[in-house]
Amino acid sequence: MLRLRLEEGLGLVLCGLACALLAALVTYNPADPSFNTATSQPPTNLLGTVGATVADSLLQGLGLGAVLPALVLVAWGWRFLSHRVLDFESWPLLALRMGAIVCLLPVCSALLAAIRLLFTALPALGWPTQAGIGGGLGRSIAQASIAAGMAAIGPAGGMVIWLLGGLLAIMLAALGTGLRRQEWSALWRATVVVTTLPGRLARRFVRSYANSRPAMENGTPLPHPGAQNTFYDGTLPNGALFDDEHEDPYATPYAGQPRATGTAAGHAPAAPAMGAMAGGTGAAAGTALILHTPDSPTQRPAPGSYTHLTLPPKLEV
Repeated sequence: MLRLRLEEGLGLVLCGLACALLAALVTYNPADPSFNTATSQPPTNLLGTVGATVADSLLQGLGLGAVLPALVLVAWGWRFLSHRVLDFESWPLLALRMGAIVCLLPVCSALLAAIRLLFTALPALGWPTQAGIGGGLGRSIAQASIAAGMAAIGPAGGMVIWLLGGLLAIMLAALGTGLRRQEWSALWRATVVVTTLPGRLARRFVRSYANSRPAMENGTPLPHPGAQNTFYDGTLPNGALFDDEHEDPYATPYAGQPRATGTAAGHAPAAPAMGAMAGGTGAAAGTALILHTPDSPTQRPAPGSYTHLTLPPKLEV
């Protein structure tokens, strides 16, 4: 039981070291004091002078490959937490895995540095160190490897060496971490989800925004969710309420019921109700309200073509 707790504690320590290393790399500042920079200003790195020195050394030597030690620490921390190291690994195999990790770091740095040497049309990438994305060690290995490949094979020799280096890096990573096939599959699925999540969220937002905003084409509302409102069906007209409303492309569509006019209903148009309103008498249920008063500056529509509003049965005007 004590041995299991020690394994779990060691796994937590490794995961903590990985997080600390990532924090030092993320907060790296080339102006912080380090082996390459002599200054009297206080460090801005999250881990102070130690973090600034470690981050500068890794980035100068390995470039972007400086992230690999943190990932390897997380992988081995997971293995210790799941109790799959001491009882399953022999000491020669552990030594072989450590050697694979040591070889993996310069190989990955060389692969990153070779990108700028092989694909010269790519735009320059802003990198905080002068050594480049592959670091000084990776750049020297990449230059020697590409030159040897071109001398042996020809112009395509550099690309062949780069592809072979990628295969070597995959094998070294599998050997160095000791993760199972199921764990690699889970990591691949998680990577795919994380990389495609912003695009999926953006498409969902655009689709939701397009469905929630009423679109009008040629004065006719396009079908969209929520276009029908059962509460106002039969009480609001289907056409425009004002003369200039048909010119507004963002006007809210009314209920989808057919517009009830005097001629459409099959009978003569109803008499204007303004006279009844002026006389003080109550309007009966179903009285049509003319939207233009006699003294309105707007021209009154022809009889039978105006739009009216049906009132509830108990509403008096």
